[in-house]
Amino acid sequence: MKKILLGLGLLVNTLIYSQIEVTIQGSNVFLEYTTNESFNIMKEDIRLGPSAKTSLKQALNKAVEWAELNETHKKSFEKIICSFRVMDTGTYNHFGYSEFHSKEMVIEFKGYSNGEFDLNLTIKNPPFSSSSISLNSLKQLKDFKKILNGQSINPEIDEIFK
Repeated sequence: MKKILLGLGLLVNTLIYSQIEVTIQGSNVFLEYTTNESFNIMKEDIRLGPSAKTSLKQALNKAVEWAELNETHKKSFEKIICSFRVMDTGTYNHFGYSEFHSKEMVIEFKGYSNGEFDLNLTIKNPPFSSSSISLNSLKQLKDFKKILNGQSINPEIDEIFK
């Protein structure tokens, strides 16, 4: 089991801070994230199966590609990269995988005319509100990719602990 913590901060009109803990167990990925929006703390703990893990990795590759292109071309656009099913970790541990208990996660890229971007990983949870993780820098995207590939975001750590 490998656990890695990734902290992400972003300042909009209010203070928003997200912290993501990634745990890799075999072919499963568990994401536990806490978002603090104007002192309203939300916590999600989800499980991605093998196909969702592959879809997420491919989506991050595409997001890096688009982020680099948008730095040059500076276009405003929104595109859904992909969507897949995820489950609450507690429910997964109790029932195993169940389509009935799963939720849709949508990965959407938003490019802006100043060359910046937002990548939103949103869990659709009707009839309740949706929760999401937002990444808005190339470094965050690349660090998240490294973590999903079982690497540290610090190359020195990977070199020491091979």
